[in-house]
Amino acid sequence: MMEVEEERDRDKEAESLREAEAAVEGLWEFSTRYLERRGAKGAASKWEDIKQRMEATLQLLEKQKDHLPKARYWYLKGKTLNVVPEHNPEVERCLSQAIKHAPELVDTWNQLGESYWKGGQAQQAHDCFAGALTQCKNKESLRNISMLLRYMCKDSGTREKSVEESVERAKEAVAMDVKDGISWSELSLSTCLCTVVVWGLYELTVLMLNLVYLSAQGVEHVS
Repeated sequence: MMEVEEERDRDKEAESLREAEAAVEGLWEFSTRYLERRGAKGAASKWEDIKQRMEATLQLLEKQKDHLPKARYWYLKGKTLNVVPEHNPEVERCLSQAIKHAPELVDTWNQLGESYWKGGQAQQAHDCFAGALTQCKNKESLRNISMLLRYMCKDSGTREKSVEESVERAKEAVAMDVKDGISWSELSLSTCLCTVVVWGLYELTVLMLNLVYLSAQGVEHVS
C-alpha cells in the first residue's frame, strides 16, 4: 500500500513539473514571437499582454509549488519574472535559491546573469555566465560573455584584450552549433568591433565588404 502511494506521489510530481515547465516555456515563446504573430498593430499592447500571461503563470506555479522540487520551483519562478525587460530584484532572489539547491542547472546561471545585467551589474552577470560554463560548456553562456565583454570594454587600457576575448567566446559558440544564426550574428558584431579597436575604420570597411560579398555568394549558391 505504501509503495502504491509513493508511486502515486511520484507521478503527481512528474505531472506537476511537466505542466509548470510547459507554462513557463509557453510564456517565453509567447513573448519572443508576439510581434511575429500579432503584427505591428499589437506592439502597443505587447507588454501588457505578456505581463497578464506572466501573472497567470505565477499563479500556476504557486498552485503546484508543493509538488515541485525546490530547485525547479525557484528556477521556474525566477525565469517567469525575468520575461519582462525591467529589472526585478525578486528574480535574483528566486534564482539564487535555485542555484543553492541545484548548482548544476546551467539555465539558472544564465537567467541570473541576464537579470544582473538588466540591473547594470556587469561583473556579477559575467560571474554568472562563467559559473554556467563551469557546470557545462554551452553556446548561450558563451554568447552572453561575448556580448558582455563588448559592453564592458570601456577602459582604454583593457579594451583590446576584452574585444579579442569577445571574439574568441563568440567563435566557441559558433563551433558548438554552426547552424545557429544568433551565434553567427554575435561573432560578426564582435569581429567588427575588434577590427575597429585593433586595426581601424578602413579595415572595418574592407571586412564589411567581404562579408557582403560572401553573403551574396552564399545566396547565389543556394539559388
